[in-house]
Amino acid sequence: MSPARSARPLLLLPPSETKVSGGRTVGAPGRFDDILETPRTLVARALAETLERADDRRVATLLNVSAARVEEAREVTAAAARGTGPLLPSWRRYEGVVWGHLRPGEVTISQRRRLLIPTALYGLNAGSDPVAEYRLKFTVSL
Repeated sequence: MSPARSARPLLLLPPSETKVSGGRTVGAPGRFDDILETPRTLVARALAETLERADDRRVATLLNVSAARVEEAREVTAAAARGTGPLLPSWRRYEGVVWGHLRPGEVTISQRRRLLIPTALYGLNAGSDPVAEYRLKFTVSL
């Protein structure tokens, strides 16, 4: 059997701006935690510092939220950047249109592990990796 036929396919999905709140403060290690530890730390540190010193107008632009949602978005994103935000597996955290049609709760654990999600905060995550609630787009400059 050729390698192409025996390889298990991966499914690359976009993260969703719509996220489920809540979770646990401790999660299992993620699939890419070791290899992405340094870049994740650098991004998280830059994000935390930016959120700390930026005014509400800058934060609204940075996190793509209305003025009414600035404080909430700042709090949850700062907690994610500090590593103190509640965690859910990626497949449970994201709930936008693509994720709604995928219905990840109805696929097997093995299939969820083959979901790959590129994110601005974490880099690459597998569907079973723990993710905190956050707001951040790839187009943001920290």
